[in-house]
Amino acid sequence: MRSNNMTSRSFPHLSKSRYLNGLQCLKRLYLQAHQSELADPVSIGQQAIFDSGTSVGELAQQRFPGGVLVGEEYFEHLQAEATTRTLLSDLDVPALYEPALSFEGIRSRIDVLRRADGGNFDLIEVKSTTSVKDVHIPDVAVQLYMAEGAGVPIRRAYLMHIDNSYVYEGGEHDLDGLFSLSDVTDRARMHVETEMPSYLKQMRESLLMPEAPDIETGRHCNTPYVCPFFGYCHQNEPKYPVRELPGLRQPAHDRLRDAGIGSIGEIPSNYPGLSA
Repeated sequence: MRSNNMTSRSFPHLSKSRYLNGLQCLKRLYLQAHQSELADPVSIGQQAIFDSGTSVGELAQQRFPGGVLVGEEYFEHLQAEATTRTLLSDLDVPALYEPALSFEGIRSRIDVLRRADGGNFDLIEVKSTTSVKDVHIPDVAVQLYMAEGAGVPIRRAYLMHIDNSYVYEGGEHDLDGLFSLSDVTDRARMHVETEMPSYLKQMRESLLMPEAPDIETGRHCNTPYVCPFFGYCHQNEPKYPVRELPGLRQPAHDRLRDAGIGSIGEIPSNYPGLSA
């Protein structure tokens, strides 16, 4: 078994993606930070989704012309922060693409920071979806928390997504028509104020544990996204686990688990609470 001697390595930092991982499952957060080699291989379909999101993000930058890209790689965070600070102080730069900031051990690259009035900035998170989803709010919130903590005053926070009423008619894209800006400032601030403190505490405590948290598999393994450690965490499960029953609600799943029934084939034909 791999040694997890926490004294022999530095404390792992949090990031936007790791915060979201922790919201889904603290075990996922731990494995991502300490044992990322256990993740499932990225499928061709998943890679296509990642590539599509990257393309949308690059196109979205053109929606804020005149901006400057912070071009350092993600593993060059300290250099990227220095570049970001220089650009933030340059009043001739109307927008920053992929600026790097950190606060209280949280690092992140923001999609777009747009200069606003009075020395403030607008924070824009870009998604390739066609609407604002509940899962997007913590995504924006952690960036808002980190940016303001790092001394960047945020006027408004936006989720920029694809407008599904847009019709491409050839030539260059009409970026004002392609993208829709949704103001999620109030929802993001609410998450920061009411939920984030306890979540951050749990995540930091989990990252300090000598072993990954002992968390049972369940619906959180593919909600809101399929966990990259799905295969690792499910490797000892039966071929047809009861969780694959269509329409199975969590209370019924828990009753089956408590009865020691892990496979669909083990369920008695007269088991109460299940339809034919």
